[in-house]
Amino acid sequence: MKNTLFKLIIFIGITFSCSLAASEHPIDNNLSKCLAKKENTNTAGMTNCTYKALEQWQEELNIVYTKLLKNLDPISKTKLEESQNTWLHFRDQEAETITKIYNKPGTIYIPMQAMDLLMLTKNRVLDLNGYLNAIGIK
Repeated sequence: MKNTLFKLIIFIGITFSCSLAASEHPIDNNLSKCLAKKENTNTAGMTNCTYKALEQWQEELNIVYTKLLKNLDPISKTKLEESQNTWLHFRDQEAETITKIYNKPGTIYIPMQAMDLLMLTKNRVLDLNGYLNAIGIK
């Protein structure tokens, strides 16, 4: 009973945090809808929904990064490429850390790990989108 209650609290927290951000981006809306489905209220369902959203954020990252590169002067473009390479290294290192931290008994850690991995990429997309907005590109 205690374990089920803990899972329910985590699920509600994930759903709530996605709902808060849902108005901000369609990927968040898709994730919230996926998590709200009855068949996705278990650990496997939550994890699958989250990894699908992660894939979408990775695609969005590539789109935004490419768009930004096309609209920068040569010096800024070089700096962005260096920054992105540094971020990719950070992301990979952070993913390893997240994996080690959540390597515990109990299946609830699996969707928690997936959500942390998703947030790494989502936050980078939001940063790059901020740069696009700063230079007047939508």
